[in-house]
Amino acid sequence: MLLQRGIRRGLLTVLRERGWWTALGALLGTVFLVQILLLVFLGVVGIQRMLHSQTDLRLEVLEHARNADVQEFFSAIRDLPYVEEIVYITKEQAYELERQRDPELIAFLEEFELKNPFPDTIGVTLRSLEDYDPFAAFVRRKAWSSIVDPAFLSEVTDQEEQVYELSRLTRAGRSIVFLFLLLMTVVVLFVLMELTRRRAGERREEVLIERLVGAPLPSILIPFAVESAVLLLCAILLSVVFLLLFLWIVPMVVPALGVGGIAVGLRQEAASLLRQNLPLFLLLELLLTPVLAFGGAWFGMWPSVRSTRLSVSSP
Repeated sequence: MLLQRGIRRGLLTVLRERGWWTALGALLGTVFLVQILLLVFLGVVGIQRMLHSQTDLRLEVLEHARNADVQEFFSAIRDLPYVEEIVYITKEQAYELERQRDPELIAFLEEFELKNPFPDTIGVTLRSLEDYDPFAAFVRRKAWSSIVDPAFLSEVTDQEEQVYELSRLTRAGRSIVFLFLLLMTVVVLFVLMELTRRRAGERREEVLIERLVGAPLPSILIPFAVESAVLLLCAILLSVVFLLLFLWIVPMVVPALGVGGIAVGLRQEAASLLRQNLPLFLLLELLLTPVLAFGGAWFGMWPSVRSTRLSVSSP
């Protein structure tokens, strides 16, 4: 009953008062920056995916290799300290991947009922370019000669070296963007604290009366938390709309982002990540809304509700 009454009071206050446009604008600007950082984060992840596909070393499993030997080889590679990631790709999975990459080729194979030409492969990603030579020496061991053919391994080129360097930079960039996201979340909390403090100051008489009659702390806090939650929710929804408009306008303003092989590939990768993760990010933001709203209300009103002195005089 206390919660229902607090929610009703908070909603009525938002509908009744007209001075919340400034607060909504401040929250909208802050949350929109959070959405832009999320977009940048997805862009960095997209670049990392593209580079990841180029830094993968594919080991072709020989057709006559025994499953037990393949599993032993796979486990041995996984235990290497300089291997960052390893994945086993069956010929069926390779066939479906090629269907997405080159549907015309798959259509040709299916039209003439040709056998699946793709072998089982092992994809390996190394932690550093310096680990390429020891990994090549490991694969060329005589014990693995009946499992994989190491003939594809060659000297590292300048282009591969640049790809590895870019991959390291994108990993660092992803960490930096994530830290900025955490920082902006804290900024949103401080904005809510300041808004709550100002609105509590504007309704100091109401808060004072509730304290004089001995109202419990949740009864005082919940209406302010509901106001903050409503404003934050509106800011999140509006920021998503602005973000979609931003994505629609940017290619027109910056034509370079709409042409070119790398730009198109990156845009497609980012669009795929956005479609996959936007609902998840939006759900996460909606779940964080009541937490941030109550936290902002709590810290914003803490000096008022915890003060041991009650003053009925105007400041």
